[in-house]
Amino acid sequence: MKNKMIYFVLAILVIFTFVGCSADTTASKDVQQTREIIDLKGRKVTIPKEVNKVISSYMPATNLVFIVGGEKKLVGVSDKGKKNPFFKSLYPEIDELVEVGSKSKGLNIETVVAMKPDVIIMFPNKQSENTCKQLKEQGIPAVVIDLENIDNMKKSTLLMGEVLGRKEQAIDVIKYYEDTMIMIEERLKKIPIQDRKKVYLAAYQARIAQNKKPTKEVTILNQICIFGEICSNTKSKVIWRSSFSTWPTEIQIMRIKR
Repeated sequence: MKNKMIYFVLAILVIFTFVGCSADTTASKDVQQTREIIDLKGRKVTIPKEVNKVISSYMPATNLVFIVGGEKKLVGVSDKGKKNPFFKSLYPEIDELVEVGSKSKGLNIETVVAMKPDVIIMFPNKQSENTCKQLKEQGIPAVVIDLENIDNMKKSTLLMGEVLGRKEQAIDVIKYYEDTMIMIEERLKKIPIQDRKKVYLAAYQARIAQNKKPTKEVTILNQICIFGEICSNTKSKVIWRSSFSTWPTEIQIMRIKR
């Protein structure tokens, strides 16, 4: 009887030993298969070590995916992104991707969850905070980028490269941009300030706020940049007439489809 008790205890110890080892191995594998990144909202997000299925929730994010060369990883895009002629010319396969909603009208959470993406790239407004929470509850990592200014565009480009495993491409893109700006500065040194072009940049008020200070890039060119609004009604004529004390050398209009 005593021997049986000893064997029984030994058997229990062996079982617990193997179970413990198995749990440790599983935990170790889980850690190896995931990684943690910090998005442009300062959120820590755990994503798969290798990301192969990506959803872009709005067009600027899709643009950034293309820039770092990760378009083949896309499985879903915003409604407008799928119809965009420029994207179609770069990647005809975008027609085969799933539409997941839009930044303005909101995402279709059910569609996103059903697709089981490795990660979804989100926009940086207040609406996205609640959406990110909902997606996290469903086990879908949401990474927020911010393309509202040059510094954040660079950070978002590096982040996108890190997420998609295209870090070198992202670094190359930023270097190309910075080298180009240096080249422009060098060329403009030879042109007197009074001889440089004066430009009026017109865009939708929703995209570029009025009375906003010129960016570094506009300052480098030393162009007069008056931010205004182009409307589809007759009020636009008033804006055009009242914006200038002197007429610009050029007028540039940003045409943005809503």
